[in-house]
Amino acid sequence: MLVLKQPSGDYKVTSQALLGYHALASQMIKDLDEVTLTRLPREHNCQANAMAQLASGVQISEGLSEELFKVEKRSFSSIFERGISPEVIVLTVTLDDWRHEIVSYLKAPNRPHSQQVLRKARYYVIRDEILFLIGFDNLLMKCLGKKEQLIAMTEVHEVICGAHQASIKMRWLLRRHGYYWPTILKDCIEYAKGCQDCQRHGPVQHVPAELMNPIVKAWPFKGWTMDVIGQIHPESSKGHKYILVATDFFTKWVEAVPLKKVTQAEVLEFIKKTIIHRFGLPESIMIDRGTTFMGEAIQVAARNWGVRMVQSTPYNPQSTSRRSGTRTTPFALTHVHDVVLPLEISMRSLRVGHHGEWSKDEYNQAMAQELDDLHEVRLDALDKLKAQKKTVARAYDKRTKAKSFGVGDLVWKTILPIGSKDLKFGKWSPTWEGPFIIHQILGK
Repeated sequence: MLVLKQPSGDYKVTSQALLGYHALASQMIKDLDEVTLTRLPREHNCQANAMAQLASGVQISEGLSEELFKVEKRSFSSIFERGISPEVIVLTVTLDDWRHEIVSYLKAPNRPHSQQVLRKARYYVIRDEILFLIGFDNLLMKCLGKKEQLIAMTEVHEVICGAHQASIKMRWLLRRHGYYWPTILKDCIEYAKGCQDCQRHGPVQHVPAELMNPIVKAWPFKGWTMDVIGQIHPESSKGHKYILVATDFFTKWVEAVPLKKVTQAEVLEFIKKTIIHRFGLPESIMIDRGTTFMGEAIQVAARNWGVRMVQSTPYNPQSTSRRSGTRTTPFALTHVHDVVLPLEISMRSLRVGHHGEWSKDEYNQAMAQELDDLHEVRLDALDKLKAQKKTVARAYDKRTKAKSFGVGDLVWKTILPIGSKDLKFGKWSPTWEGPFIIHQILGK
């Protein structure tokens, strides 16, 4: 009122700080043909009042004539101020609606209500039959029911204003546009997890799904594992494209043979000549689920020999790892002593030099002593192998994320090979295909 009366001439300007402003305002009034001075209440002039308070508390540093400040304001007003269509703002509250108790209290505060409702109702207000939450920044946020919640989450996640954001971003968008319900974060998490497009393009889980089952054979050459390496490019000079490899679980002794093609006859010949004729009948041979190893001829021969053909789990090489810490060499566990290298013969190492000093009887006696000690060496290696397997299994199981499926479940299937791109979609290619329904669960 004081500022309004001074330019009109009703009040005299006595403050030295206002003389400059008064002179400038008087000059501007004289330049105009007609002037009307109207008093604007403080509540209708918030922006100018805030800028005046901001300037009053600023001290410009010495040597500067001016200083710029960034003043921010909300880009969105409350839903009540923006206005929305009548069919959206109709408030329908049922008994199972979370808004029922709060609306009942706000409409009839004299009726008896629980203390919990009284504490919550302090932060709510009803405007035009709409329940709003009063935010900490005094922004009114519309409270949504179950049907409205689903519509709002669909809009911000996958319709025109959504980009399949994560749950935290969904909640931020809903609050920014002025919507609220108590379980907004939990519901956004469940909605984002259930989005089929997000699942179809989601990352492939590389952590193991089952606990490790370490394989420990109690004696040499009782358990072998076989696999095929190839196809090898380029092939050898004799046309070999594959390598058939067998490894003993206990000693880690390796036998291998090159092949031009992998057939059941070639595999049977390898098992008989390389494994059975040299090391005796094994108790089991671990194979993958390749068509050659699963052939009828190999299965019939294994039953006749009394050898169990154990199938390994596909795409899970960690659980069938053959690395171990016996702290000795495969040759020593197989042939009693360490192998004599060609270098030791050409340059005559210490142990090779002593061989010529021994008589035949002394040499045979030394070899017999080594054979007597072989049993103890193998038992010691078995203990170390078991301890090492337990250590590896503990570290492996910490990363395990179990999966369980039941009949009738909807599941996705990884598109193999992992990382392959569809020519139609390019980098937008999905990583999963489906969903599929489980009709039957087969044994492992």
